[in-house]
Amino acid sequence: TDDQFRAVAAAGGVVGLNFSTHFIAADDPDPSYAALSAHLGHFLALGGEDAVALGSDYDGTDVPSWLEPAERIGGLYGRVKAEYGEKLAQKLFFQNAMAFFERYDARGEPPCGM
Repeated sequence: TDDQFRAVAAAGGVVGLNFSTHFIAADDPDPSYAALSAHLGHFLALGGEDAVALGSDYDGTDVPSWLEPAERIGGLYGRVKAEYGEKLAQKLFFQNAMAFFERYDARGEPPCGM
């Protein structure tokens, strides 16, 4: 829920936006970039600039055709960079997840106290 996302972000956590077609659009077996971007935009509007991470394990789920095979992730980076800017693209693809793990390692416990 939006409240859960806000709570994770407030606790210094990170939420991964996965690329499963069923998550992006339940009624579309091959959702577009626009559908994925709508989810991303929603998370950003909730204050997720420092709490969203983009990536997928490509193992056990269907991803949109424009993201298959995994080597196409660079194309997604380019689209996100064009839409949201390079600084935010770097956060979403690299820095937010790295910062989370650095915080976790430095504190010796998860940011949410789990």
